Amino acid sequence: MADSRRRDMARRYSLAIVSGHPTQWEGPLFAKLDRHPLIDLVVYYWSDLGLGCVREKDSGVVLQWDIPILEGYQFRLLGQSLRGIALLVREILSSKYDAVVVEGHGGSVFLAAIVAAVLSGTPLFYRSDSTLLYGRSAAKRLLSRLLLPFLYRLMRGFLPLSSLAADFLKAHGVPPERIFLAPYTVDNEYVSRLCKEYRLRREEVRQCWGIDAKAFVALAILRFEERERPLDFLRAAAILDRKGLQYKWILVGDGPQRRLVEDFITKQDLSVILPGFRPYSELPMFYAIADVFVHPAARECWGLSVNEAMVCGLPVIVSDQVGAGYDLVRHGENGFVFPAGEVEILAKYIEELATNKELCARLGAQARRTMESHSYAQCVSSFVQALSSLHR
Repeated sequence: MADSRRRDMARRYSLAIVSGHPTQWEGPLFAKLDRHPLIDLVVYYWSDLGLGCVREKDSGVVLQWDIPILEGYQFRLLGQSLRGIALLVREILSSKYDAVVVEGHGGSVFLAAIVAAVLSGTPLFYRSDSTLLYGRSAAKRLLSRLLLPFLYRLMRGFLPLSSLAADFLKAHGVPPERIFLAPYTVDNEYVSRLCKEYRLRREEVRQCWGIDAKAFVALAILRFEERERPLDFLRAAAILDRKGLQYKWILVGDGPQRRLVEDFITKQDLSVILPGFRPYSELPMFYAIADVFVHPAARECWGLSVNEAMVCGLPVIVSDQVGAGYDLVRHGENGFVFPAGEVEILAKYIEELATNKELCARLGAQARRTMESHSYAQCVSSFVQALSSLHR
């Protein structure tokens, strides 16, 4: 039996992942998965969104990832076509893979992958971020109760993206032993390295943005839409600016509420910097010159900017509707959690950090330590455990 276990540990697993499109956080994760000695990886992307220039539909801003997200692993671009689906089905049916991971089930490509895996007897793993945090209509709740148990019975295991997603699975009858938490993560090393480089020139960079060296800087990185609540960030700014303390506010992003944001800033005479959408490689610059990071969203399954801010050693203040807060933020230890929409409470926490440098530094240092155990290594380990479970 011992020899059998050693053989299982030594074997390489041929793994296919079916994903929607390349992203700046999953690309490096896939590269690390493929470098693991037990995994041979191929990723199938339904869409090439993000590989070229994309025009943001509301602001007209042209977006493009400026970091490599397709390097270090094999991939196939399916081109959102029937030919692409046929390629995916054919390769799964050939039984060339030890397992297939589907990132969701909504859409023809994921359903095709599930059917092909079932027909070929290839073990399936399911990866998603569905949670119970947000209210759903009665019709959706009914469909979930009827359809999800059937879908989940087809799966050998689950790789949820958060503890809230794991709770969702358990609520729909999935046994805990079939759940392998592989949470939302970013490239901690990349973000931290760039932040440290900018922090060496912190005063100089602040001057470039017109920020006094002694000012307390609150940062938010949001899409300007109701769901992410950019106006709540500004309302907290208005409350604190009336107290006469030396604050500076940076609101990175853009979106359909751009005009509302600009009008609010003008009417309240706030000192707010609006850099617009910025390339990913520039975001560590803003973390480096900030003192606190705020995510006030009314609905956000995770919020990867929270990871990035904490990696950079910033205390974070998140609403109780931001999923990352449940896994990463320990209230009063590395940040604060406030009820979504309660801008007075948000302002109170910002003021508490602004007027207590020792507290701000302590929470920021603890935020950085928190991220030492929330990394790609944790995700890779979960994938390996999931694959090893095939031979239990």
